[in-house]
Amino acid sequence: MGKVSPDIAALVLFLSREQLPLQEYDRARARCAKVTDWDLVAAIAARKFVAPMLYNHLSKIKPANLPSDTLEKMKTDALLSSAMSLKIAAAQSEFYKKCLAPVKCRHVFLKGVALAQQYYQNPGMRVARDIDVLVPDDAIEDVVLAALTNGYRLKIKEDVLTSKPDRRTLNTLLKYDQIVPMLSPENVWFEIHTRIDYGLEIFATERLLAGAISLDGTGTGPCGPPTTEHFCFVCYHSTRHTWSRLHWLADANSMMQHPSFVLEDVMEFAVSVGLDPTVAATLEFLELARTTSWVGQTRKPKTNAQKILSHAIANLEDDFQTEMDIRAKFGYLGLPYSWMLNRDSKLRAYLNRSVARILPSYYLYEKIPLPEWLQWLYYPIKPFFVFWQRIIRRKSL
Repeated sequence: MGKVSPDIAALVLFLSREQLPLQEYDRARARCAKVTDWDLVAAIAARKFVAPMLYNHLSKIKPANLPSDTLEKMKTDALLSSAMSLKIAAAQSEFYKKCLAPVKCRHVFLKGVALAQQYYQNPGMRVARDIDVLVPDDAIEDVVLAALTNGYRLKIKEDVLTSKPDRRTLNTLLKYDQIVPMLSPENVWFEIHTRIDYGLEIFATERLLAGAISLDGTGTGPCGPPTTEHFCFVCYHSTRHTWSRLHWLADANSMMQHPSFVLEDVMEFAVSVGLDPTVAATLEFLELARTTSWVGQTRKPKTNAQKILSHAIANLEDDFQTEMDIRAKFGYLGLPYSWMLNRDSKLRAYLNRSVARILPSYYLYEKIPLPEWLQWLYYPIKPFFVFWQRIIRRKSL
């Protein structure tokens, strides 16, 4: 892929939102005039999941230097992306009808099409690849069994899918792991969570479930989390992934424009869970993306938002490699930036992470497949296993 110039980066970041106010189209035209490689813009839009948004805006702006064949390609990419999102939205509805409603399971769908249904004016603009759903600990077995009965397949290893796992394997997976990956009959990936922050315990499952909001307004269909908590989760998740996908920019902007978004409530919740540095940096980053005031500046990033911006721009040049390089340097908490949590919450996060590291896991079961009556041995074994894997073999778990 070609080198991403600051002008291309600025344009892509600027247009990565569902709604663009009319008064900002002149600024967009000025940015468009400086673009010399529109094929690169189209490629970035497709890989970073904002093809529908960029095509929508550019088809209205009609830049004089944008070749018609490139705009047509962007239209094709946008249609394909929107079609995939519609397929995923249908899969989410089916999962609710077949796997959640029959077992009366409390739940919230996170991010993706659920977020689009709540906060986008045109949900089809939001590109999605999979579906995340959060359920209580005491309900996940019923949900997974219902899914298996309806033709979903369980991912028990990287390359192993089964619709008929043996009982010991299933029990061990449900007992020790907080994420259960499944593939629907329509080949849509689901991740069924009982926790959503990899052992840090920032977001309380019960609070998210207690505030569940009906996505269709009827009170009887699929649910999403409350706006305040969902926005903070989007900030946490996107920053953890170094904003390597641009539809997260659109998510944050769309949520902020929704009537249910109250900044004071968001910051109050962020402070209470220790995420106020992350949320504050995200809000500043969104402003940098909207104003493009950083173009032409060569100074080393100083603020947290400027560091986010530099990584978001670096991520434009490849698919996953830049993010993987950054993530390889993650600290003990599994976060790319040491400042993501406030000081008071860091100790709690370290303690929670430490406990999570020494608890049994399905990965340990794969390596040492003990019968259920002997699995108590995993508790004394796990610390030595972690030491061997991480310190001796230097392998990530």
